[in-house]
Amino acid sequence: MANMTNPPALNVLTYINSARPRMTTAFKMTADYILAHPEDVVNCTAAELAERTLVSEASVIRLCKHLGFKGYTDLKIKLAGELGKGLDRESPVPIGIRKEDSAEQTIQKVLRMEYEDIRFSLDMLDAESAARCLELLCQCRQLAFFGIGSSSIVAASAKEHFLHYGKAAMAEQDNTTQLILANTLGENDVAFCISMSGESFVPCEAAKIAKAGAPPPWR
Repeated sequence: MANMTNPPALNVLTYINSARPRMTTAFKMTADYILAHPEDVVNCTAAELAERTLVSEASVIRLCKHLGFKGYTDLKIKLAGELGKGLDRESPVPIGIRKEDSAEQTIQKVLRMEYEDIRFSLDMLDAESAARCLELLCQCRQLAFFGIGSSSIVAASAKEHFLHYGKAAMAEQDNTTQLILANTLGENDVAFCISMSGESFVPCEAAKIAKAGAPPPWR
């Protein structure tokens, strides 16, 4: 199931409603609750939303990613911003942060929401696969990152980070050049193909090309 394009800054509920027909049953259950109770959603955690919609926390996070949000916190922030347009100035700001909160309370709430997203990512992480990836990273000759759209920004950022760590890394913006880069990879090279949906043509094709040209265990 392909993920949606990046969500708009406004009309979040309209956006979710338009995406609903193409959702799985589990996604629809959560989406329907968001559409019916948006004020409640901006003040509850992903675990609470999962409990109310009878799905897993991971399903809530996947729905947010499917819609193009960075995570559950990102969805709540954008939804709260939309709801805030119609609130009286004396009304509390949604997403659990209120006008009367002190600076310390506000910081704690923001950090708590960030921690929530990190914890869910940790819960969905396959430790064995992560360890294997780390091993390949340490052994590889060079890295190549592939992605289109917003994923190309992630690829470029990753390249810069690894260059700072002293690891040879490459990333190209042009789609054709990315496929050419993939064709140059060989033994002891590692390719990272970034796609939120897992179906983006260029990174998927780059993965096939890179895999075909690499011997085990790099394949």
